[in-house]
Amino acid sequence: FPGGEVAPNLGNIATDGERVIKLPNYTGKAKTVAEYLRESILTPNVFLVPGDNYREKNGNSAMEQRFAEFLTPQQVEDLMAYLLTLK
Repeated sequence: FPGGEVAPNLGNIATDGERVIKLPNYTGKAKTVAEYLRESILTPNVFLVPGDNYREKNGNSAMEQRFAEFLTPQQVEDLMAYLLTLK
């Protein structure tokens, strides 16, 4: 904590994801943490988490925008499974 220069610490991303999807200003479509992680990986501009631990570039997430092009569906599932263990 608090993370690096570009992104927050992912050590508690499963817990933090639960908090994010309950924010009144959350504009994504996820109803579960797993859906939120998938959404954040594949379409990171759907919702930009406000706060000092998150960075953006020109109003877009600083996160890589093309993971859907580089990762297979199985790799996305494996990544999500790992991230869901980080509470």
